[in-house]
Amino acid sequence: MRVLTDSICVRVLCRENVLVAIGNRLAFLYLDANGDTQQTFAAVPRLLDKIHGIVACLVTDSTYQIVFHAGPEAYSTIVDCSTHSFSECTRIEVREDVQPLPVPHIRRRVSDWISSVSLLSPTQLCLLTSHGVAVLLHRSAENPTEWSMIDKCACDDGSTLYCSTLSGQQWERLVCFTGTALGLLLIWRVAGDNRGKVLERISAHNGVIFSIACDFASGLLTTTSDDRSVKFWKIRQCDAKDDTTVVELHEERYCFAHTARVFQCRIIKNAFRCLVATIGEDSHLCLWNREGDLLLKKQLDEGATLWGMDYDPETTTIFVTASNGNLHKYSIKSWMEDSQHGSDIQHMNDISPTLAVGEHLAKIRIKTIITSALKEDPDRLLVISAGGRAQICLTTVRMLTLGPKQEYEYMLLASDAERCRWKTNRQSSYDPETKFMCAARVCEDRIVFGCSDGFIRIYKISHTDGQWLVELETESFYGRCVLQTVPIDGCTMEGLFVTMATDGYLCFWDITTPNEPIYRHRHHSSGMNSVDVRIDGKGNILLATGGDDQSISVSQFEVTTLDGRREVKHVVGLCEKYLHTAQVTGIKLLSDDRLISAGVDQRIYISSFTGFSSLAVTGTTSTCVADVKGISFISERNELIVYGCGIEIVNLSNL
Repeated sequence: MRVLTDSICVRVLCRENVLVAIGNRLAFLYLDANGDTQQTFAAVPRLLDKIHGIVACLVTDSTYQIVFHAGPEAYSTIVDCSTHSFSECTRIEVREDVQPLPVPHIRRRVSDWISSVSLLSPTQLCLLTSHGVAVLLHRSAENPTEWSMIDKCACDDGSTLYCSTLSGQQWERLVCFTGTALGLLLIWRVAGDNRGKVLERISAHNGVIFSIACDFASGLLTTTSDDRSVKFWKIRQCDAKDDTTVVELHEERYCFAHTARVFQCRIIKNAFRCLVATIGEDSHLCLWNREGDLLLKKQLDEGATLWGMDYDPETTTIFVTASNGNLHKYSIKSWMEDSQHGSDIQHMNDISPTLAVGEHLAKIRIKTIITSALKEDPDRLLVISAGGRAQICLTTVRMLTLGPKQEYEYMLLASDAERCRWKTNRQSSYDPETKFMCAARVCEDRIVFGCSDGFIRIYKISHTDGQWLVELETESFYGRCVLQTVPIDGCTMEGLFVTMATDGYLCFWDITTPNEPIYRHRHHSSGMNSVDVRIDGKGNILLATGGDDQSISVSQFEVTTLDGRREVKHVVGLCEKYLHTAQVTGIKLLSDDRLISAGVDQRIYISSFTGFSSLAVTGTTSTCVADVKGISFISERNELIVYGCGIEIVNLSNL
């Protein structure tokens, strides 16, 4: 299994040894004797959720107790920095107390989404759920893989927590700082006479609180929110015997520098300075002093969201993870030196690895891509991409160097400059947001585009004297947003293609008579998000679709020619309505009457439809890729590529 998706968290263990989570995989990064970065992956069970948190506690000089959590699950392992290896990953089971029925009220369970964890010692773990239930666990000396629950405390306020921070190394003195969707900062304790009672309820932000950082020694607390702000608080812990008040909190500064949601804050200090680092959705890292003055604002990535951050005090290096799976490291040594020396420095030393030529990091917001090898130059590939703003781009890519070159650009409604030009004769557009939703290459030089305005447009692509040209040949109005287009590749079916729109119908078209479809067949009750087509051994069309209605439909069609006109007839089909629990966005037909389907529910199914009697599931697994867009299958390796908010390659041999 290989994953390239959101890297949400990172944890520095010691000098040149870092743990980073990429999707549902845990990687150990270290430098070898030559100074090259090496990596080792932990043998983590397949997790549906991405890893959201990592904590570490030193056991010996070179080994660390590691606990990481993903969704409602938490796992523990031992990392040896001398051998760069993991011990076996074991799931931390928290058993619920058995309650007699009927239950008089809705209880908040410990088997809930985990908000944060804290290792109080190598054998003691505090776990806080997303609805304010704190659990103390103890690791058995006889069985190091077994954790047992010692104590449990539920906060009086059961609001959903978007972030939390646990301060303290003893359960009796542990203070919980939690942030809610309504911008409330809640402070409560897990032990003592007021355990579970909200000691402070403060309206901190005008939106969701995404992160809280607290340092009692510095008297500083910081919070960040989706209102783009960073708030600085003065905090002091009280040692009152009656336990009526735990902390005193006063707002100091309300600061803005980010242009989007701020997801993470971190208090960084040494003998000279105390700084605050923040990252967020705008791909920027900001450094502040404790008074709330902005010292530095630096873009770390090209459009990627920055999720996680940690600091290595030995090398004065900040490690930052991003939504594209990248890990950045930046030295802030000059800022952490004497405040008089670093106050006038306006740069940061970038020691992160450089990108290779042609590598991109931005999100590609396009609807469809077609690739075609060029006959005159087999080393080059023609890429036709289309999507928003009704725009088509032709790009050639050299396969040896992966060097792209944009050859031609076409816009259906002309460019923004031409549309806004005064005193020109131009046709008014009533749909300025027209999009090319899908595309199919039907003939050697014909591309069919399905559009959001209900039109099916056929373009001719030509190449003369080294110049590419795209020309609109014909367009037909269907009246529904066209979601999918697929060509029928067969020796007797040249120029035949199928479109699928929001009405749930399969429409067969002949490119020689594109005014109306030659055949329509209802396949779903609503729109179709995925399609695959094959020609079976009898020369019939085998077509599988996945829909918005969560169902999978497989049908067989027969194509005949009568008086020079093609006719399509539905032979047999089946529909499975309850396999997935969300939209089916990826489907692929295999050669032995089987298919693979994937959906927004992050489930992958291998099913058999032999005889078209029923769809029998023969294998299943999950993917950590959110918002699955589609799937591809590599038959030679028996590997499935799932893509959406990231990419995951799954080997199907063991399913």
